[in-house]
Amino acid sequence: MRSRLAQAAAAIGRAAPAEALPPIQFGEWKPDAAELLAETTNVQNVIPFGPNGFKPMPDFDAESTTPMSARCQGIAGIVDNADTAYRYAGDATKLYELLALAWTDRSGGTTFTIPADEFWSFLKDPVSNKVLACNRADGVFSASFGSDFATHFTSSLKPKPRCMAQVRSEFLMTLNVDEGGTMYPDRLRWGAIGSSTDMDASAANQSDSADLGGEWGEGMALYGGDEATAFLERAIYRINYVGPPGVWDPGDAVEENRGLLAPKASQRVGRNIYYLANDGFFLWNGLQSIPIGDGKVNVEFFDDADVTYYHRITCTYDPKHQVVMWQYVDTTASTSTPTRILLYHWPSGWWGKAHISLDVIFPDLTSHISPDVITTSPDSWEFSPDSQVLAGGRIQAGGVDTEFNSGTFTGSNLATIIETGVKQFYPGQHCILSGAYPLVDGGTPTVAVAGARRLNDTFTFETAATQATSGKCPIRNKSRFQKLRLNVAAGGTWELATGVQPIGAPADGR
Repeated sequence: MRSRLAQAAAAIGRAAPAEALPPIQFGEWKPDAAELLAETTNVQNVIPFGPNGFKPMPDFDAESTTPMSARCQGIAGIVDNADTAYRYAGDATKLYELLALAWTDRSGGTTFTIPADEFWSFLKDPVSNKVLACNRADGVFSASFGSDFATHFTSSLKPKPRCMAQVRSEFLMTLNVDEGGTMYPDRLRWGAIGSSTDMDASAANQSDSADLGGEWGEGMALYGGDEATAFLERAIYRINYVGPPGVWDPGDAVEENRGLLAPKASQRVGRNIYYLANDGFFLWNGLQSIPIGDGKVNVEFFDDADVTYYHRITCTYDPKHQVVMWQYVDTTASTSTPTRILLYHWPSGWWGKAHISLDVIFPDLTSHISPDVITTSPDSWEFSPDSQVLAGGRIQAGGVDTEFNSGTFTGSNLATIIETGVKQFYPGQHCILSGAYPLVDGGTPTVAVAGARRLNDTFTFETAATQATSGKCPIRNKSRFQKLRLNVAAGGTWELATGVQPIGAPADGR
């Protein structure tokens, strides 16, 4: 509410003294909504923390000291039966293990031939206590932890699957398989109970296959547990164990005409699976799909993402900040390298966005590394002796950069942009904004203002103002409609941005 002094001054047509206007709280970023109704119209390099505001997005920090030989096409953290954490990865021709921060060739003499638009998938076989790796071109390979990979299947049938899952800890199940040179894009194939090496169909061993309808496109991803969940291009199946003779019954699709847009565009978090479909972002709770991007970021994504490189979409999650992250190639990128990340804060439903170029992102499970095995001097380390890189078993969002090094989002804070929605501080009147206080707990913030006489005019931001010793950013703008932009410089130390506190006065009594 305006002060009596401001009201009186406006009434006689004179400029009123500047006063503190109600703070503008940063609200939910929903770029698909009309800008007039939006609480926050633009964000860059922020982690959503609704309803409180936004946190800074740390830069990617490469931690491996010896890279892979080529672009990463699959990576995972795997824990063996003794709860020791390992990291494995693959490129077009090799499989690797991370040893003392060096990506070490574990191909075992095999030269792989995975296509550029496919990925390696990894999992642990709890029965044999081995790590398994598969791709649709080369098949399934396994390695004892700390050893080289070799062909896994000992049966006559050796399917080459796009993806696989361990189901009920007793069955290895595969999806989208090449069997003897014949492609079965929607086939489920599961092996003998209690043996991941035997894929020959056998009633006695409960091993068999099932085709999923033939009308919903290729199998894209497979999740295990007490039951299996299969994502096709245009359908989702829940596969239940029924015992012999059927063993695993896919039934009918529980979700039709909606599936997974790209093989690595989903991520399990607890019991839920977050995924990107051809009509937006969803949460699969085991029974149904719940929209999480509708009216918020679906249009933003499909307008911004380059359809040519949908296959490069990867997904991970960050338990520390409770966000799921999807990375993709935007339409302005000059290369095929993914350049944008959308972040979904699952407790609040808020979204954020970051500009980072990486080949893949993934749920990183750090390996335990003793400082004693690192041959370089601690003075040359790019991380501190108490860094997370030395601690094993910690889940965190990870990635691999364009120089083929792995790392985590633990670098310095990236440069941040947050823009408010359009405001009319004095309805029917012009407002003279003379300053604004950034509501940020640190960093080096600046504030810029954009104004317009009409809502359909173009809002052009003026030069950003730095903070004075008082904490105020001196700005100057006279308009009917205004919006503010908060910038926080890269490298600053801050935790939360909640809004801006404008300072203004009515310009006239009209």
